[in-house]
Amino acid sequence: MAYHSRSNSLPSRQHPITSQFDEILKRLRASEAASTSSSIGHNLNGFQDLHEYVDLLLQLPLIRQDLAQEPNRKWVEELLDGSLMLLEGCFVADKRVYSTTSISYAQKARS
Repeated sequence: MAYHSRSNSLPSRQHPITSQFDEILKRLRASEAASTSSSIGHNLNGFQDLHEYVDLLLQLPLIRQDLAQEPNRKWVEELLDGSLMLLEGCFVADKRVYSTTSISYAQKARS
């Protein structure tokens, strides 16, 4: 008697959202050494994009099913807390960069 088994393998290609998320993450890692106001602003925009892609990933049906499992509840809460802290940090940093840039332009205009 022959037995046939079926493998539950993952798809060989990444979901497009995952690919875009990875690309943004690579760009942020590549630019983390720069510390000019424009690079900081660019990185903040990158963090905002990253946050938006995390939101999109969390809406995927398979991800939602996985996260709905009871053993993942604490991890999901920690993920959401971290996500909110990141978003708040980006908002504060963005306001500071905008404020610094505005002051800098005002000072140049007076000169």
